[in-house]
Amino acid sequence: MTVDLGATSGRVVVGRLEHGRLHVTEVHRFRNEPLEAGQRKHWDAKELFAQTLVGLQRAATQLDGAAGSLGVTAWGVDVGLLDNDDKLLAPIQHYRTAGPETAQSLLKRLGAEELFTRSGVLPQPINTVFRIRNIVESAGPAARSQGVSALLVPDLWCALLTGVRTAERSIASTTGLVSLLTGSWDMGLLDAVGVDSSILPPVVDNGVVVGRLHKELAVKIGARDQWPFALVASHDTASAVAAISGRPRTAFVSSGTWSLVGVELPAPIVTNDALAAGFTNEAGLDTTTLFMRNLTGLWLLEQAIRQWHGQGKLVTIETLLEDAARVGPLEAAFDVSSPELVSSEDVLGTVRMLCDDAGMTPPTTSGEVTRCILQSLALTYRRTINLCEQLTNQPVDEVHMIGGGSLNPLLRQLTADACGRRLRFGPVEAASLGSLATQAVALGNLAEKGEAQAVLQRSSNAGLLSGSDDQTVRRFWQQLDAIVPTSRSTG
Repeated sequence: MTVDLGATSGRVVVGRLEHGRLHVTEVHRFRNEPLEAGQRKHWDAKELFAQTLVGLQRAATQLDGAAGSLGVTAWGVDVGLLDNDDKLLAPIQHYRTAGPETAQSLLKRLGAEELFTRSGVLPQPINTVFRIRNIVESAGPAARSQGVSALLVPDLWCALLTGVRTAERSIASTTGLVSLLTGSWDMGLLDAVGVDSSILPPVVDNGVVVGRLHKELAVKIGARDQWPFALVASHDTASAVAAISGRPRTAFVSSGTWSLVGVELPAPIVTNDALAAGFTNEAGLDTTTLFMRNLTGLWLLEQAIRQWHGQGKLVTIETLLEDAARVGPLEAAFDVSSPELVSSEDVLGTVRMLCDDAGMTPPTTSGEVTRCILQSLALTYRRTINLCEQLTNQPVDEVHMIGGGSLNPLLRQLTADACGRRLRFGPVEAASLGSLATQAVALGNLAEKGEAQAVLQRSSNAGLLSGSDDQTVRRFWQQLDAIVPTSRSTG
């Protein structure tokens, strides 16, 4: 069983390994709505955990109380402070609260190159390394009490469900605080930030069982016994990529609220060229590295829809995609890595500004805006994959799109056309499948990684399409690539 917490929704999924395939059933889905206090946002951790227990209870009912194991995946960088009584000392700050000024002090002292070389992580204001001191100080004197732990979201859920406090490697790597040399917390960086290292549990590898469900929680949800808790690759992107791992010369596009685009490597790349191109190195399953760019994703369209609804326009994703398809190729796009997009509440205005600044006619209708956003995503995917080839000196023959974006037929075709490569798409539930397969290996139900990859390939039901052979289409993407400015900010 897996609990998958995303930036806009969460779900509880039951998996069954039968006849060499993983079959998944979603038993509960719930919204993840951040709360606002003035200009700051935080996560509603109490509600998210309550909904998690609802999902586990429904799973227990479906499974007659018997589950082989449980794992959790979630987004990165955000941290909760848990006291000795398993109580949160302060709300979990939302990464979109972090403005550019958050990173300036440390960047001035150490420099982007030093931070990148030490951690492999691209310096960005949302990174934990720039925010953790403020997070600790916001909790007041209680944060300095004995037994307080700073836990990333999936580690926090592990602690609340089992009492075990860990820092799983893939999620820890998102912080910018893990040393590439030692694989543990970078004590020098923590000293520079001004945070006591004792607040962070040791970094541990994924793929192991670390504890069991609290007895009282097991009774509450109707479990027959205390289910084992397995540390999966708990950064959702890491589990999602693990679900499609093993295909040579393949780049991944994990398309959801964020777009994470890159390749899986055996070791990090921390060259100046990688830094300048906006790449980051984050830990994947086992000892793999995800060499990728973190890009704003379908959150842009989600936010635009909220704005249209606020204006009284009753649009749906289905009608928007139909309208965008009718619009056809549009000479309007922007680089979705632009820092202006990370925390913008006025996406419609920001899209107009970016197009204006590039000398392009901004989109006006909702169909044009939708087309512009999807073209911009596909264009930035194209650029990122081309950069992957240059920086790794390895060819990319195929692109594999997973996550919610893989359900979007227009985005799929635009991506295949823009990248000029085969596009494999699906599964949408890649993070769940990756988590479940890792649990199966940890429990001994699958012998090793190779067997897990074979099971995952049989379970994915991925589709395949090719980019257009039409020279007019190819010229369109070449021209768009030439006129849209790039944005390569290191924070």
